[in-house]
Amino acid sequence: MEFGTILVSVALLAGLLYWFSDVIATGLIAGLIFLGEALLTVMGIILTVGLQLAIRINLLFGKAKHLLQHARVY
Repeated sequence: MEFGTILVSVALLAGLLYWFSDVIATGLIAGLIFLGEALLTVMGIILTVGLQLAIRINLLFGKAKHLLQHARVY
């Protein structure tokens, strides 16, 4: 092979590697952002459901405590 042909082949290979690394890096960044958004969404759902449950349990115990305080013993 001539030196020019080898140089062109190496340049093409380097260009392809650079392009692939750019595509992979972009894909990784997009994947991490998507994963982060998914985790935040799941955490938000868990916190919302947990908060609703805590409020309902608190109301339930509050009513029970109120009934116990005003219960008459016969």
